[in-house]
Amino acid sequence: MALGQVIVKIHDLIMDGSMSFWIRRLLIAVSLTSTLLLKAQSQSAWIECEGRYGGHLQGVVSDEESIYWSHTVQIAKTDLQGRLIKRIDVPSHHGDLTLHNQRLYVAVELGSFNQAPGATDSWVYVYDTGTLKLLTKHPVPELVHGAGGIAFHDERFILVGGLPATHEQNYAFEYDTQFNFIKRHVLFSGQTRLGIQTASFMDGYWWFGCYGSPKNPGLLKADQNFALVGQAKTDFSYGIGLLNPSTVFRGDCFENNRRGKIQLLKTSAPETNPSPNRIRFAAYNVLFGIWAEPEAIGTMFKPYHLDVIGFSEVPSGDWTLRVGKQLGMPYAYVGEISSANHKDKYKSILSRTPLTEAHEIQLDASGWSPASVVGARTLIRGTEVLVYSTHIPGQAALKGSAAQTIANSVLPRASDTSPNLVLLGDLNNHIGDPPLTALEDAGMIATWLNLPINLQSLSSHQHIESGRESGVIDHIFYTKASKAQATNGGVIYNAYNPPYAKPPGERYQREWQAYGKPLSDHRPVWAELEFPIRE
Repeated sequence: MALGQVIVKIHDLIMDGSMSFWIRRLLIAVSLTSTLLLKAQSQSAWIECEGRYGGHLQGVVSDEESIYWSHTVQIAKTDLQGRLIKRIDVPSHHGDLTLHNQRLYVAVELGSFNQAPGATDSWVYVYDTGTLKLLTKHPVPELVHGAGGIAFHDERFILVGGLPATHEQNYAFEYDTQFNFIKRHVLFSGQTRLGIQTASFMDGYWWFGCYGSPKNPGLLKADQNFALVGQAKTDFSYGIGLLNPSTVFRGDCFENNRRGKIQLLKTSAPETNPSPNRIRFAAYNVLFGIWAEPEAIGTMFKPYHLDVIGFSEVPSGDWTLRVGKQLGMPYAYVGEISSANHKDKYKSILSRTPLTEAHEIQLDASGWSPASVVGARTLIRGTEVLVYSTHIPGQAALKGSAAQTIANSVLPRASDTSPNLVLLGDLNNHIGDPPLTALEDAGMIATWLNLPINLQSLSSHQHIESGRESGVIDHIFYTKASKAQATNGGVIYNAYNPPYAKPPGERYQREWQAYGKPLSDHRPVWAELEFPIRE
């Protein structure tokens, strides 16, 4: 008897309702082993879903007894050879699916994908795995760009979905088993076309399938805290999961996208390359905090998902931590040397991750004094960074400038202890001026030089009394030795108080009103640095 006939005979026995549970499980295991052997014999590692469907394959999941296929407008249940057991019509757009407690959970989007918030109608539909009868529906309005994928692990569901082309990170939405929203996780993936399509939990990691292209990974691997640790070019957008503990499958379409199939990979986890680590920084001179409450500044920074902020002219006390409370950044260090001995003109560092070895270095240089830099180390998603925040006087000449002191005295000692050094602050000079050129000669790179930005058209400071724009005088530098690359960033121009904000104290109140109630006379600058892949 041919192996294919043996598989058919075993399948008939499995469908015999008189068989005991354990005998059926044994036959299923034998059937699966035989199927894989047959695939190997034919040099084809694919299982094809029987039938043609009204939409392309959106996701696949298996319980080791059956395979469930989502085809946009139909759900199909097949045996382990792909032969159809049951099929139902469903509303468009049914996306990726997962299993839990003998229920089938499907990410469903009844609105529009990849748009600004307000265009979606996002749900999870729950079906009985035996009959495919619709049991219940759960709204998931937090997926404001569209619900496309779902996975389950450790008593929580994770949903993923669409992404506008303007966004540089993806999102994973966490829910409990009753679909009460818990948290939105940010995946620093960069832009992936149309977001994330499929999701699965395997081998201790979260796996997210995307539409792969030369500029777009087809697979993202994240740890259980949703830090990206790996990626692959292979497109897993049509399905990813386990057929059994030792076999991963990858979904695909054929016959003009009217049929679906899965490729069987003889492994318990897909192969990936280490992911680069994208870390986000900002520098902001806040004018002693006289024009804005720290909560307003935290609200302004929220869309940027920052890891570290370097403040200057910051009030002492808990002001910096109050900003952090708005951003989920609970670690801060505030220096004790006030610039030019003015009131509340300190430097501080705010971080999402713990700070160690916090210290302050006084700079003896020309111009107003004293000046200083505050520094601390932090470990961000596996990359250790030494961060400095500073506020120094601008100088036309290099000799005697505070920038020269940083270049000659601070940076060499710091670089000996860490290749990943980032300098944030109000440097009061333009790119190309001799003091900043000295920083470059000392092994630093300004983020502006990596970005397609015309600095001549931008300004990070508006003079209080005259309203004159000073150009870009706030900067983020990083060491060449880090081998990092600035991949995004700019000047934040929407740093304003809400229109209903009450006037500040007497000092500069008129200017505050005239300039539209800004948060400070400076504008924040920010940058995303991509550090080399982590081995």
